[in-house]
Amino acid sequence: MNDINELIKATTVGFIDYTGMKVTKAGEGHAEGEIEIQPHHLNPAGALHGGLIFSLMDTIGGFATRTLGVLPTTLCSNINYLRPTMGTKVLKAKADVIKRGKNISVVRIDLLNDQDVLVASGASNYSDLSGRVKDESIKDLRLEQPE
Repeated sequence: MNDINELIKATTVGFIDYTGMKVTKAGEGHAEGEIEIQPHHLNPAGALHGGLIFSLMDTIGGFATRTLGVLPTTLCSNINYLRPTMGTKVLKAKADVIKRGKNISVVRIDLLNDQDVLVASGASNYSDLSGRVKDESIKDLRLEQPE
């Protein structure tokens, strides 16, 4: 794919669509996204479920690598939950690729509440599946880099 908007549309289906996550901005090695909090996203304490926080951070982190032509799969993640999210209406994730190697990319991801207060921060490592995937339609779900 050659257009970032095409990439966003093609990759925001299935689980991402089901949860309500949205990619809101993407550029070279950077991506941002958000989720509007719904009652079914909350845990019994009224805070956003930690699994959904992880999913948002993982999704936006992976998308940041896609802007560099990577077809990512998560190898490992580390998330620090810093503040509770009670009362938050929208959570925003910002991800930056801090190291792109031949096969592995390292991405820093921050999660902010609707007052732009940091509520979680972490880093993930993504492996590039581009050379290992035989299905051409899946390979097309990455942003091609100009040579």
